[in-house]
Amino acid sequence: MSLKEFLKPYWRKIGIFILLVLLLGIFYVVSSDRMMNLSCMQPGCANPTRTISNCSVIDQAGEIYHLTADIINTSLGTSGIGPFSGRACMYVTAANVTIDCQGHLIDGVDIISETYGVYSDQFNTTIKNCIFTDWNNPIVWYNIGDSEGSISNVTFSGTQNGIFLYDVNNVMVENITAYSNDIALAYVGNNITLKDSKVYNNIYGMNINGINGGSVFNNFFNNSVNVIRITGNNFWNTTNQSGTRIYGNGTQIGGNYWGNPTLTGYSDTCNDTNNDSFCDEPYDALNGVSCTAGVNCSSNTDYLPLTGAIQHHSSILS
Repeated sequence: MSLKEFLKPYWRKIGIFILLVLLLGIFYVVSSDRMMNLSCMQPGCANPTRTISNCSVIDQAGEIYHLTADIINTSLGTSGIGPFSGRACMYVTAANVTIDCQGHLIDGVDIISETYGVYSDQFNTTIKNCIFTDWNNPIVWYNIGDSEGSISNVTFSGTQNGIFLYDVNNVMVENITAYSNDIALAYVGNNITLKDSKVYNNIYGMNINGINGGSVFNNFFNNSVNVIRITGNNFWNTTNQSGTRIYGNGTQIGGNYWGNPTLTGYSDTCNDTNNDSFCDEPYDALNGVSCTAGVNCSSNTDYLPLTGAIQHHSSILS
């Protein structure tokens, strides 16, 4: 009997066996890829990276985008974005992404209405190490809900509305430098933290609308009007603790430095009788006046306003 005749009764079983092996192989490859992606959500994992040099759609979830060149007088990227059909240079359409400008500039075209440096309506967007100029809105996060994102080490100037966060929660904004804007920071949401930032020479520093549970501490404010509006209940200082002050003498951090361009702001002129580099009285950020704790302070009060300036504000404005 030939081998072919011997195996003939088993052809069907052999075919089924080979098919199963192929299917198991495919399942293994797909599962391994999924596990790799899941593992990259854990601390210490290096997410995939890619480079960009022009306005782009940021559409690959979980990836880090490195900007490798300045973008000057951009003709903009994607149009028809958001509720006002705006145009954005960087349009984020995927979750868990990072835009790292690596110190590069994203320059707009003379504050054209409804133009955005970066626009995101996605979960967990991170923006860092960027410089923005000449935008209607350098950074817009819109209608995300629990965003969990962060904005850090970003500078913007010559814009209408600097960072605009609308209906977003749980966002960290830190190490921001904002100057020569109409409004530096505008928020609508909850649990938004602003710390370690310099906000100066703007018409308005902050516009806070409907935020609860936000934290604002260790910032330098020096604007024509530091806070144009506050609704909601927020924290304007952390505990008195060791740290690097954003401005002035002292080795302890707590609240914020409240200055103005004429050197007559609250932190510029407040009493500090015990020389601890904190003002003796709290500062009611809602009403723009000093207050007495437990008596007439609002729910938006800085209980540890900084003072003890080393010299005139030129040291931080340079």
